[in-house]
Amino acid sequence: MMMECRPAALYRATTTAVLPDACLNRPMTTPTLCPACGARNDCSLADPRTADQACWCYSVIIDPAVLEALPDEVRNKACLCPRCAQVDEQLRNRHAR
Repeated sequence: MMMECRPAALYRATTTAVLPDACLNRPMTTPTLCPACGARNDCSLADPRTADQACWCYSVIIDPAVLEALPDEVRNKACLCPRCAQVDEQLRNRHAR
């Protein structure tokens, strides 16, 4: 099953996004793991216990260049982790409110 956690309409284009080297070292295709680094991606849609809840990625904007930097063979197979998606600060700000 191919899973894309984020609706494309929520993406914002910029030209400065580059995946950190650590995020390109170990391609993964397990739905609960980041396809870039292999860490837990905390995707609620990939976990049957929380599949009825919105994923964290619905509340952030992921630069499309980050997704485009992924190898074709792992793109849209699983959600990135917040670190590789480069949204840690957005999530911290959301939780601080």
